[in-house]
Amino acid sequence: ILDNISKMSVEAMQKIVDFAKAGLTIVDNNGNINAVYGTSYNGEDETIQSLYAELQQQPSYVKVSSDDEALAYIEENIDSGVSYDAKWLESTRFDDVDGSKYYLMYNESDESASSEHGGGPGEEAGDISTMVTLKGNGAPYKLDPATGEVTAITNYTSNNGTVSFQLDIEEGDL
Repeated sequence: ILDNISKMSVEAMQKIVDFAKAGLTIVDNNGNINAVYGTSYNGEDETIQSLYAELQQQPSYVKVSSDDEALAYIEENIDSGVSYDAKWLESTRFDDVDGSKYYLMYNESDESASSEHGGGPGEEAGDISTMVTLKGNGAPYKLDPATGEVTAITNYTSNNGTVSFQLDIEEGDL
């Protein structure tokens, strides 16, 4: 997401254009990138303007005019590939070049997180036990980040392009 940006380095803008050309969705929230930071030398402002125009022509470029529009677009169009019903469970997906998908899941329930999510100190803080469903096929594994031990999750179901399993994760754990 480019959020209300008007200045950027030529190098950064070129990378964003390259990412867009590779298919990465670029959401531009109320931006108008027309200059480099500081003083422009050797036509850098014109280069930025040209690159920004090129970015806007990419199929993966999306222009929105507010935070609400940006969030609505993301909710409608970006899929993490994971679903669960646990308030304090956070997940991040990493896609490997070989097609493998890795999910980092974290139990965020503690006093500081409770206040960020609108609850009082300690509200619902504790261990999580929930069913997790991942889009895709294959067998799930669990990595213990403290020891590096990888263990197959043997009690799972595979159905219509999804894999589901019970996740039990202690408060504050990965």
